[in-house]
Amino acid sequence: MQPLAEHRRFERYDAIYFSPHLDDAVYSCGGHIAQQRKAGQRVLVVTLFGDDTQAPSSSVAHRYGGFRMRREEDRAALARLDADYVWFNHPDCLFREPSVGDRLRAVLPFLRLADSDLQGEITRDVSALCEARLAEGGRLAFPLAVGFHPDHRIVFEAGRTLHARGHQRVEFYEDIPYALFPVMVALRLRSLGVPMRTPFWRSVRELSDALVLFLGLPRMPTIVGTVLYFPWLCALESLSRAQDRFADEPAPTALPPQRIDNVIGDKVAAVRLYPSQSELLLAMDDRLYALLGGGGGYLERSWRFPTFARTPARLRKKGS
Repeated sequence: MQPLAEHRRFERYDAIYFSPHLDDAVYSCGGHIAQQRKAGQRVLVVTLFGDDTQAPSSSVAHRYGGFRMRREEDRAALARLDADYVWFNHPDCLFREPSVGDRLRAVLPFLRLADSDLQGEITRDVSALCEARLAEGGRLAFPLAVGFHPDHRIVFEAGRTLHARGHQRVEFYEDIPYALFPVMVALRLRSLGVPMRTPFWRSVRELSDALVLFLGLPRMPTIVGTVLYFPWLCALESLSRAQDRFADEPAPTALPPQRIDNVIGDKVAAVRLYPSQSELLLAMDDRLYALLGGGGGYLERSWRFPTFARTPARLRKKGS
């Protein structure tokens, strides 16, 4: 697929961030992007998903208007961070007809993604762009898919495929806002083979807080949350054990957290330029600093998979 639009000042880039939607890279890596630009590095943010149309029609006009607004927000936020961008327009999950497997994964998100034409197309687009635009010694950053959003998982799979080929330096960033809740990070890492504990009572409380933040639901007492979440948490606990890995793949390891105290003001200013999303997902007043700090300072966290000793069986089967 050809990009829908782009703004590039350079032929090659020292860092390329792959963002499922028009905000994910800034939410998750905005501080690191700001630091790299201040250091003179060339940074490109590539967004993969949109509304799958380039012109409004009667059936999608209201949704298209929403994406048009989001693109203007993204343009402003990346200008604030002084980063370049490329927008692809693969269909967002809201615009895809869900299969039976998609509906099942919405309830049991740890189930493996099925191979699809969309996955293959996105992997090809990502691979071609990296070959054309990544500078020698440059770095690629993909979402870790904390929160198990299907679009994030598709982009994660593309990044993992590039890593398995061994030609580029690939890292995976923890996705905000999902990564604001340690239980979501722990469950995702467990699905990738990292031993993680998820204390039951804390998990219930954090899941309840997540629903309050993401869906605007009323906060409920822990005992009520226990009754509502117990069957689901039991299923997650049993399914989240190395379910989302290539054959022969070692578990990822944590990179040193990136301290962004010196640019937190830049990141907050960029995040606030996404009001259509941030007013729903993040506090937009001074609490935003506390939310992004999480009690442990201003950090952005990423992971890296060890180098494969040989081509993973899943890729050999695909002939990649």
